[in-house]
Amino acid sequence: MTPSSTPAPFDTKPMFRAHGAGNTGQIGVEKFLVKGADGNEYPVLVRSSIAVEAARRTDIPGEPWPRNVSPSLKPGDTPWGKHASKNLGISLIRADRELDLDTGWTNTYEPQERWWGVEIDFPPALDEVFGVTNNKQSATIFSELANFNWREEAAGLSYEEFRETLREEGDRRLPLIEIVYHIREKLLGKLRSDLADQTQGTGTSRKRHEVAEVQAEEAVKRRRAEAPPSLTDKLAEETTEEESKQLQYESLVKTHRYSPADAQRIIEETVSQGKHIRLLTSRNPDSPAFFNVEYIPGMLQVALNMDHPVYNDLIAVLDQDIDGASREELAERLASTAKAFKLLNSSPGHGSRTSNRRSPANVPSGCVRTGDASPVNSSEPATLTTRTTSDDRPHLAPNRTAPRHGEASRNPDRPLHQEGGFPGSARRHPHSRRTDHLCNSVVRTGSGRRRL
Repeated sequence: MTPSSTPAPFDTKPMFRAHGAGNTGQIGVEKFLVKGADGNEYPVLVRSSIAVEAARRTDIPGEPWPRNVSPSLKPGDTPWGKHASKNLGISLIRADRELDLDTGWTNTYEPQERWWGVEIDFPPALDEVFGVTNNKQSATIFSELANFNWREEAAGLSYEEFRETLREEGDRRLPLIEIVYHIREKLLGKLRSDLADQTQGTGTSRKRHEVAEVQAEEAVKRRRAEAPPSLTDKLAEETTEEESKQLQYESLVKTHRYSPADAQRIIEETVSQGKHIRLLTSRNPDSPAFFNVEYIPGMLQVALNMDHPVYNDLIAVLDQDIDGASREELAERLASTAKAFKLLNSSPGHGSRTSNRRSPANVPSGCVRTGDASPVNSSEPATLTTRTTSDDRPHLAPNRTAPRHGEASRNPDRPLHQEGGFPGSARRHPHSRRTDHLCNSVVRTGSGRRRL
C-alpha cells in the first residue's frame, strides 16, 4: 500500500479492514439505489471498516507494537490511536472527495468509537436529496438524521407503514430512510459489538475489574476466617488443580466464547496471583440476566452480560476514564447512568424485596439479594417458600422452607432452554423475583455443571 500519514507501524500497512458481508460481492460494501430530484435512481455505496486487532492488542503473533510504544498503554493513547480519534464519525464522499466528517452518529464519550469507520459515497446528482450546501461543505438533510429515531415518530406503526406515511406526506427524508435504517439498526450495533469482543480477555478489558476483584478477595479472606468453607472451597477439596483449570478453560471458551489463547492467559494470571474470584464480560442476548455466577472448584466466577441493556448505559460508561472529558461528555455519561438505574428500577420484580433476610442453606453464597448489604453467606437455615408470579416465574417468599434442588424450583410448563441463564443452562435459581432477572448461578464440578 502507499505510505500514509498514520503513525508507525500503520504508515505502511492498513490499520482498518473491511467489515461485514455487503451485497455487492465486496466485503463491507452495501449498495443502495436512491431516487434523485429528477426521478432517476442513483447508486449510493455504504462502506464499513473496523480496526485490525494489532492496533488494539499487543499479543498478536508477528505484529508487535513498536519498541518506543509501551505495551501498557491503552490503545487510544498510542500514536495511532490518537490519530484515529481525529477521524471520528461518518465520512460523506461526493465525487471522490470527502464532503464532511459527520460526528453526529458517534458516542463522543466512548473511546472505542475511533476504531470503526463508515463511508457514504454518493454522486452529485443526489445533492438535493442529501441536502448538500452551496459551498459543498456539508449535507444537512443527512446530518439531521443522525438523531433520527423512526420508532418514536412512527407511533406504533411498522417500519413499512411508517415509510408509506412519509411517502404520502412527501417527506424529504424518505429517500435516505433505508440507508439510515441500515446504519442505525444493523451496522453500528454490529461494529460496536465486534469491537467490544476484540479486546475481550485482554489487559484492556481486564483492568476495569481489578479493584473489584481485590475487594472481593479481601472479603473472601475475612469470610474464611469467620465462617465454614464456601461451596467453591468444598468443590476444590474434591478436585485437583488441573481439573479445576480444565473446568475454567471450558467455561471461558465454550460458554463465554473467549479465544483459547485468551482463556489460557486469564487462567494463568488468576493462578499466579492466587485469586479465588474472577470478574469478566460475556455475551448472551437471549438471557434476561445482567450477570451470571459460576461456582468452579476454588473459583467464584462472575460474568457481566454485555448484551443486557444496563451494560452499555451503566458499566461501560462507569469504566471510562474522565481525564480530559468535557462538561458535555460528563453530563452525557451521567444521563446514561441515570437511564440504567431507571431501567433496573422499572424491571419486572423490582418490588419483590427481601430486605435483610438470610439465605437458605442451599442458596449459594455470592448472589446479592435486593436489600442485602453484602453477598448472601450463612450456614443458618431460613424459612422461605416459592410462589408463582404473574409472569409464571417462581420466587421465594416467607413462611416455608425453601425447596431442595430439583423440587418446585421452576415452572414445570416452561421448557428448560427458555428459562434464561447462559448457554447450556438447565434451570433458573428460585432465589427471588428480583434476582431471577439479574442473576443466574451455575455449579461446575468434575462431572459436569448444574444450574442452581
